[in-house]
Amino acid sequence: MKYLLTFILAILVFPFNADSSGSDFNIAIIDLEGVGADYSQCSIASDKIRNVLLQNSSFKVMERNVMQEILREQGFQQTGTCNSTSCIIEAGQLLGVRYLLAGKLSRTEGLIALSLRVIDVRTGLILSSDGFETNNEYPQFLSTELPPFTKRFVETTKNAIEESMEKGSLYVESTPISGKISIDGKATSQVTPATFNNISSGVHTIIVSTPDSIGQISVDVKKNDLVKSLVVLKMGFGSIMVQSVPPNAAVVMDGRKLTETPMKKDSIPAGKYQIRVFKPGHIAVIDTVAIAPNALTKRVYNLVLLSFIKFVGIDRATSILLDEKPASPDNNGLITATAGKHSLNASSPGNKAIMFKVDLAGGDTSQIILKWEALESYLSISTVPVQALIKIGDDSIATTPTVDLPLTSGEHSIYLHNKMYNDIKHDILLIPGQSLTLSDTFISFSNEYLTWKAGIDRARYFNFLFSGLGDIFAKQPLRGSELFAVGISSDALCGIALYQYFSHKSLLKSATLPDAKQYYTNRISEDKSWIAGTFTLSLLLRLFSYYLTSNIQF
Repeated sequence: MKYLLTFILAILVFPFNADSSGSDFNIAIIDLEGVGADYSQCSIASDKIRNVLLQNSSFKVMERNVMQEILREQGFQQTGTCNSTSCIIEAGQLLGVRYLLAGKLSRTEGLIALSLRVIDVRTGLILSSDGFETNNEYPQFLSTELPPFTKRFVETTKNAIEESMEKGSLYVESTPISGKISIDGKATSQVTPATFNNISSGVHTIIVSTPDSIGQISVDVKKNDLVKSLVVLKMGFGSIMVQSVPPNAAVVMDGRKLTETPMKKDSIPAGKYQIRVFKPGHIAVIDTVAIAPNALTKRVYNLVLLSFIKFVGIDRATSILLDEKPASPDNNGLITATAGKHSLNASSPGNKAIMFKVDLAGGDTSQIILKWEALESYLSISTVPVQALIKIGDDSIATTPTVDLPLTSGEHSIYLHNKMYNDIKHDILLIPGQSLTLSDTFISFSNEYLTWKAGIDRARYFNFLFSGLGDIFAKQPLRGSELFAVGISSDALCGIALYQYFSHKSLLKSATLPDAKQYYTNRISEDKSWIAGTFTLSLLLRLFSYYLTSNIQF
């Protein structure tokens, strides 16, 4: 009851027509949104704008208190200032006005900015917008700058409204939805449902289509009015025309064979189809075409002559890459390809890959002979001790340690030879491309070495007993005979010195004269020196001979 009294009061105070079919434009003003400006400043500026609108006879302006009472009675809820387009439209619909004016008042240090816009509540279209900035103080802004700006803005808005009232609006929906809309033969970017503003009054043809259906109606758009239309879509039919170069190619559409090119087929249900065009000796063309309702779809296909690559020396294990894509030769070793340059890669287990480049002309056959080269295998061998001779058969190929020794694939007998030890044998099977590692330790000495070592040990013993004599027995390229001759001489001298020593000592005992005793005493002293010298020489010769024999290498 309270709302009804308020609404009757609004009509008595402010008689307006929401359709604005007369010369007066019904408008309400939403208080300005403040950014840096307080509520009082925004309210005063809003009243200034309202007063300017009241002075223009073309507008019917709703009183502020009536507008607030209606919105409150309608339960209109919003936080802050209503400045968004959706909020403005909702408020305008509740107030029953056709137009709403809203804006923003901003204040920063030394700067005031004002922006205004007028929105058509029915269409949501912004009819006019403008603004300005000033460095003046707020009182001067209110008294000298805001009124003339508002007058200009009101005149601009009046002209925009009058221009929009010469045209209407059109709302188009369809069953099913999401159809593309054309108006008077011109395609739009909109799909159903959609609203179009500023449509000239009169009869218009609306076509709505999807890939497989179409619908058409005519609508009469009135000035300053919104016309709603519903287009029912039905299955459409189209046509297709297929040509080929060269002609006389077979055409298959979704598995059904049609006539040869050039051909045309009508009454095809709209939708997507797979087209296959082929001719013997040419590469078939597969395409997806969309048949549009009430339209002719044209396609022209250039058929390329087939070329062939023939492989000789191919087997089941061979893999072929044509332009880096797998290709499968037929039973005759043939691969089909387009004319032009191609890269080929042939590979087979255990063999090196073969690379080719070919340049094919249309209809040509290029032959490629595959000559396989086995992949190398690699052998790494280490032994303790090192420097063992590696032999394959009778051929010596390296010494240990060796890394990645290239060998042909297959069976091999590997011998590891060190003359101090018995040989080590390995029978191996190398797979193409394989890397094999062997590691061995020599353990058992060879008979040859043991015989040699026994002879060297005897020679060393004889060298210590008789300098140089062992070297002669060992048959080594040393100065054995020379050392032996010097050794025997030193031994003889040492023996002579010993003989004289004992002889002089015996004579000293039997001597009675002082001079004789002194003479034999002196001779005994000399004999001792000779004995020491010859013995030392003999010992050194024996040690030297022993050393030489100890350093003989096998």
